[in-house]
Amino acid sequence: MGLFIGNDTVIEAKGTAYGVVTSKLSHWDEWGELTGVDYTNEGSETVVASLRKGDKGEDVRVLQNKLLALGYSLPKYGADGSYGTETTAAVMAFQKDMGLLVDGICGPITQAALESIETNETDDENTSAARKVIITSSGEGVGIRAGNNDSYGLIVTAQNGASFNWVATAENGWHAVSLEYQVGWVSGEVCKIE
Repeated sequence: MGLFIGNDTVIEAKGTAYGVVTSKLSHWDEWGELTGVDYTNEGSETVVASLRKGDKGEDVRVLQNKLLALGYSLPKYGADGSYGTETTAAVMAFQKDMGLLVDGICGPITQAALESIETNETDDENTSAARKVIITSSGEGVGIRAGNNDSYGLIVTAQNGASFNWVATAENGWHAVSLEYQVGWVSGEVCKIE
């Protein structure tokens, strides 16, 4: 057991041989909030749960979308909400690029690094060379979804000729596209890349 005190540091009961020590946060499977502590105070540090291989859910999907928006590939599964080998490899690549401890765990320091990057900041040269996904369906609107197949929730419907910035392409042919505040997915059967 231990107490997270910020800056990727914990005070923990390491065991009878070591006693209570201060150490760097490495691998905790569970965490909780203390009763009687107001975690909503403005300006207080927010404790963020680490994400790691085996985790599932919306927090993982948000992480995956951030990685995709930054150019880290998730070609087989995309933003499926499951923290597997592919997501671990993308997190490790991000950690290496940022000079962080490369462990594949998205802990507080990795999450802070992700938050600090402005994905919308591109120079004119990169903007002009950006690839676009153009909707080519002549029928009803095309669904842009939260993941790379029809089982994921609908984010928005796009009409023929609509254009989006390309982010990545999954092995099944679905393309990740940049929406205003998130990454969405569209089938390669109803669009083209330019």
